Amino acid sequence: MNIDVAFTTGEISSKDFAYKSVIVTDILRASTTITTAIANGASYIIPVSIPEEAFAMAEKYKKGIILGGERDNMRIDGFHLGNSPTEYSASVVNNKPIIFCTTNGTRAINASSSAEKIVIASFLNISASCRYLSRQKDIIIVCSGKKGRFCMEDSVFAGAFIDFYCRISGHDVDKSDSAIAAEILYKNYSSDIPSMLQNCEHGRSLSQTGFSSDLALCARMDVTKVVPVYQNGKIISG
Repeated sequence: MNIDVAFTTGEISSKDFAYKSVIVTDILRASTTITTAIANGASYIIPVSIPEEAFAMAEKYKKGIILGGERDNMRIDGFHLGNSPTEYSASVVNNKPIIFCTTNGTRAINASSSAEKIVIASFLNISASCRYLSRQKDIIIVCSGKKGRFCMEDSVFAGAFIDFYCRISGHDVDKSDSAIAAEILYKNYSSDIPSMLQNCEHGRSLSQTGFSSDLALCARMDVTKVVPVYQNGKIISG
């Protein structure tokens, strides 16, 4: 089977997804927050790309839907929640639908919507995601990046996923050049993921805007078996 990595969404188009499964990751913080929300009982999450779309969609729902997301790390004006995983506790999101809009992550999910299977993965559920896709033929890991640019944390996660997948699935894997590069990055940082998140560009930005405590949460490895999957416009538990 084949594994490829797109370091930004600009590297891919809908034709690249034919007959393939996609891992979408945005370690800081959308995929971590989505995983947390689904693990804490959110009924489903609708990813949208712009706040205006979120507000328009919310008008069609009865009371009880949650608007969550951020722009430039901060909660969007008029939204109930931001993009910190700490906000998506069971007491807040259990049995609640969420409309979710972030700077990078939800755009990457929607950009991948033509894929046969889409999984939202983070360090929190890396092994569970590998097992969920262990019988797939070809996988593309889509890094959300940062405003269309390469980012370290998503690329390191891509390498981690490849490393875990090869060990868990037992498959002979044909890796693209970008997959090999991601694996090299992961091996360089594998001994101290928390420090990598603290020192990467986005991690520094989050610290400067008051979210340094989120970095440790995003670095946790294998704390849940929940696998969020995107189907028919909604993210649900797979």
